[in-house]
This record gives sequence, C-alpha cells and structure tokens, in this order.
Amino acid sequence: MQASDNEEEEEVVGYHSSRRSPSPQALAIIKPLYENLLQAEKSGGLAASDKIMQDLLKEKGVDYDEFILSF
Repeated sequence: MQASDNEEEEEVVGYHSSRRSPSPQALAIIKPLYENLLQAEKSGGLAASDKIMQDLLKEKGVDYDEFILSF
C-alpha cells in the first residue's frame, strides 16, 4: 500500500505476486493432504474439508500462511 499525504488514509495502488516451485518435500506433504481434503469435501461438503484443514493448523499451532510458507 502506498500512504497518502494523510498517513491514516491508505490507497491500494498495486500488488506484487511471487511464484515459487514447490520442493519435493512440500509435495510429499501437500499431495496427500489435498486428496484428504478433496475426499472430505466430496462426502461432507466444504465444511468437512475446512474442519480438517483448521484442525491441522490448530495441531501445528500456525495459521494458513505460516503453514504454506513453512515448506
């Protein structure tokens, strides 16, 4: 964000996106997790998939961004 003359007012003027290739170690964790989430969503809906993800994050003591960036 870029601050205006009044520092309390901020205006979004753009964004930055960076892509990175996943490591083999990350894929070894994410692929089975994704399959588990997908199966849960197919049988119990989005709420079931979300519960699995939220439980995992709580177990690890991190939020989603921390989890993803930890690989």
